[in-house]
Amino acid sequence: MRALLFFFFVSGFPALIYQIIWQRALFGIFGSNIEAVTLVVSSFMLGLGLGSLAGGSLSSHPRVRPLLLFGIFELIIGVFGVASLSIIALVGSVTIGVGGAGTFIVSFLTVLVPTFLMGATLPLLLMHLVRRNGEVGQSVSLLYSVNTWGSAIACFVGAYLVFGALGMQGSVYLAAAMNIAIGIAAIVVALRVGTQDTATAEPETGPEEAQADGPRMKMPAAILLAGFSGFIALSYEILWTRAFFLEFQGKALAFPIVLGLFLAGIALGASLVRSRIDDFRDLVSRWHLLPFAGLFLFASTVSLMVIPALIGFGPASRGVAALVLVVSAAAFGAVLPLVSEIAVAAGRTSGLGVSRIYVANIVGSTVGTIVTGLVLLDNFSLPEVAAALFLTGLGVCCVLMVFQPVRLVRYAGCGVAALAIAPLAVAGTPILHTGLYETLQFRDAMPSGFKFANVAETKSGVVTITPDRTVYGTGVYDGMAEINLLADRNGLFRATALAAVHPSPKRVLVIGLSSAAWTQLLANMEGVEHVTAVEINPGYLHLIADYPELRSVLDNPKVDIVVDDGRRWLRRNPDERFDLIVANTTFHWRAGASNLLSVEFLNLVRQHLSPGGIYYYNTTSSEAVQRTGASVFPHVARFEHFMFASEDPISFDRGRWLEALENWRVDGRPLLDFNRPDHRARARTITSYAQRVGPVNPDDEMQFAVEFRDSILQRTAEATVITDDNMGAEWTATFLQ
Repeated sequence: MRALLFFFFVSGFPALIYQIIWQRALFGIFGSNIEAVTLVVSSFMLGLGLGSLAGGSLSSHPRVRPLLLFGIFELIIGVFGVASLSIIALVGSVTIGVGGAGTFIVSFLTVLVPTFLMGATLPLLLMHLVRRNGEVGQSVSLLYSVNTWGSAIACFVGAYLVFGALGMQGSVYLAAAMNIAIGIAAIVVALRVGTQDTATAEPETGPEEAQADGPRMKMPAAILLAGFSGFIALSYEILWTRAFFLEFQGKALAFPIVLGLFLAGIALGASLVRSRIDDFRDLVSRWHLLPFAGLFLFASTVSLMVIPALIGFGPASRGVAALVLVVSAAAFGAVLPLVSEIAVAAGRTSGLGVSRIYVANIVGSTVGTIVTGLVLLDNFSLPEVAAALFLTGLGVCCVLMVFQPVRLVRYAGCGVAALAIAPLAVAGTPILHTGLYETLQFRDAMPSGFKFANVAETKSGVVTITPDRTVYGTGVYDGMAEINLLADRNGLFRATALAAVHPSPKRVLVIGLSSAAWTQLLANMEGVEHVTAVEINPGYLHLIADYPELRSVLDNPKVDIVVDDGRRWLRRNPDERFDLIVANTTFHWRAGASNLLSVEFLNLVRQHLSPGGIYYYNTTSSEAVQRTGASVFPHVARFEHFMFASEDPISFDRGRWLEALENWRVDGRPLLDFNRPDHRARARTITSYAQRVGPVNPDDEMQFAVEFRDSILQRTAEATVITDDNMGAEWTATFLQ
């Protein structure tokens, strides 16, 4: 018994490592926009569900040796894991042009073998335990909790230690080694116990056949209950992840923190109910499905309080929110073992019965991910979605109470839910979430009564703009919604430097539209004929229209705006060539940032540059980013913390730059009016930067505004070149910070 539990506990660790790393690899191919993310995650869950059904079917055969099969499956998963990233890369190279349905199908087929085998292990090992103890609910509780504890621990160990230290390939090798070791150990144990593993002394009842103290819930009801539990739990997890991403300023650490806390709660709930299953069965025998109604009401109520806790307790908010999240997940984690105990009899087909309930939970989770992530959050605010989810949970409670035989309890319960609890939730949820985005952005530094002037919430994330026009994307500074080269709070002089290094750009690609200030400047640059702007979050488009100096970019016939992942767009348009490619990319330590900073991405950009073309991008002062650029391109020049990169030598023509500033117009208005002395002085100051050449001064990047390749390579000799595999500073930065 102890060996089996140890095996299943450890197997949860590599499973979670694979999930995060494989998803990351697939995102690099299909894009990290929310549609691709949701479809990739759904493909994982479908594989687990199909595997569970198959495992349940296998477990019903009396001659099947579950522990031996478990060991074999772990070996196969480990072997696949060793080659998995190469397989994903190969599949991606031949399927990059697929659409949404194709993304799902390709992702599903790519990870089908390992996810199928992972899903099959629970019903197999469940049957192994049931054959020995005759207890379904306790066996489910035990196995479900130990495996989930392994996955929960993997979230934190992976985020803080493994991913940053080993990179993608190293992390996968570690997971594969664990699978292979577990597989060999399980096979050895199974062979030692011999035919005892196939004992068939258990009753020959099916999963829906009641014994003397047998099930009191029909399988269809159990399936629906497990499905709704998965739907509501995963939907809330999506909301929590959004809030925590804002709290952690879009760092990669946010996702494994939420997932780890969620899984820890699930495991805790499954563990706690193990000693209470008999008591719960007694409650069900007296009150039918009313105890499940109470459990759902408790879970929904606590879930609704996670985000208010994150904004309502000052410095202690993170800890309080984490605790509330764990309690909420624990309530949902209790559902699967409890439903299995009530609906599935101990017998030859116990594994099959539990697998059906488990699949229902997975299907509900998948539907919740898709509906909430792609539909609800694209049309409603986060507080509105939270209220809708609470009402959904309340509706499940009412349905469960309908089957309560005591008429007074049935009518009173449904009446209280409809007339008191539901109206209170609708009215109270907005109050609980008051100042949500303001608090997550500024915390104690928020001025009294402060409110964002504009907020755009879409399935792709949250964009906010302050009254003074400062833009924040997913909680991080993202420029200014204005064009003012004189005051220049936005650092727009850096965009005008393109006139100094390229004599006549005609076709321009902008990766990351954001507030559109840069795109507006480039579209109005003399000689530019066409600009393609790729933006992953359509929320920016909603906000741009509110600012007159930016609005015209939406209707400019020279500008095509594409909502897509920039890397995916480049891969899908291999024949496109540009004189300038511009990426005012976000901070190098944010989740997914290395996808636009790695050697692999820079080589992709090189393929899209016309002869003499220049790539111009934001290094956010990272030595690793600057070294990577200097390692890929034969000619680079740092300008402040931006980088010019090209196949051809780069030089700064100050006279051409000054002339461009004199003639630059946006919507007919000059960037700088050379009839005014202060404007002429500003132009001279800007163009003087071209003569400030030397190694960067970290305290004043403009002291030596320009630095060329040899100096950059010498200065950054200790920095690590960013690759898709090492993911740059996404994980190491979160550990150090």
